[in-house]
Amino acid sequence: MPLTEKGKKIMKEMKDKYGAKKGESVFYASARAGKIKGVEGKSRATKNKKPSKRSR
Repeated sequence: MPLTEKGKKIMKEMKDKYGAKKGESVFYASARAGKIKGVEGKSRATKNKKPSKRSR
């Protein structure tokens, strides 16, 4: 998902503090846990999505 401006700022701060790889890991773990909110933007919904044959 795309990051909001708030998310980009927090991501940069975490990468500076923890390093590139660990900072990104900590950022997404915190976002999933609900510790930081409003960091991921809405993804676009696809139009005219057809149901797969397996789901019938």
